[in-house]
Amino acid sequence: MIAGHYIPAFAFKILTENDQGASPHVNLQGVAIGDGLTSPCLQVEAGPRAAYDFGIINAKVFARAKELALEASIACDAADWTAAHEHREAMETLVIDASGINKYDVRTFDSYDYMHARMDAYFNDAATKDMLHVPQQYPFGTDAGVSAALFDDVMQSQADKMPALLRRMRVLLYQGQFDWKDGPFSNEAWITRLEWEGRTGFLAAERTLWLSSSDPAAPTPLLPAGWLQTYSNLTECVINAAGHLAPMNQPVRLQTMITNFVTNTPFEVKD
Repeated sequence: MIAGHYIPAFAFKILTENDQGASPHVNLQGVAIGDGLTSPCLQVEAGPRAAYDFGIINAKVFARAKELALEASIACDAADWTAAHEHREAMETLVIDASGINKYDVRTFDSYDYMHARMDAYFNDAATKDMLHVPQQYPFGTDAGVSAALFDDVMQSQADKMPALLRRMRVLLYQGQFDWKDGPFSNEAWITRLEWEGRTGFLAAERTLWLSSSDPAAPTPLLPAGWLQTYSNLTECVINAAGHLAPMNQPVRLQTMITNFVTNTPFEVKD
């Protein structure tokens, strides 16, 4: 699931149906989006610069990556979503082939191919199904046909839904520091352009250091867990020492972050 794409769409749909008196009323008070692809046509143009600044490509590859990203952006302007997606994938493939890195975490060359088998085993486990209230007879699996059916949808922006959400609920956008694909650089490309009344206040807000324990049973000493920028209903959190799969890289920090968000508890910060 593309969190930055479908969470805004789902949340906006819930608000719309609530306003129309749909039953049941869903008491949605906030959404959290991790390493989101929310405005793909803006984010694709940020990819080459992020790769170059991470030091994983040279100037020659950077120039070609910018060309491909621009072609994706031009296709977006023409609403040619197939071409936009194809150019974006070509840009990502160029960077990956040139660098050898995992696009989800520039610190590793691990392909993460084993993740699919682990996920299948976990979600098909009887205990997991019981915990999630899924009938045992339903198998978990993925289908390439779903990805194919949604291919043209991926590059269509959902950023236009965000202002309506921000007016009515708290929004947490978090990214792993070392995620190249949809990390901080990519997300700030659209966050800074939000057509929202709080945009100026958010851009002027100071970024603070978030401190958290590495062990919930031993709350001291507090360690640098990430960086926070907050104004009104919007908080952006960059997770220290994490990639796209931040819950895997920093499970304790992510648990603390989500718990704080859900309970509306202030983060430990250092100015």
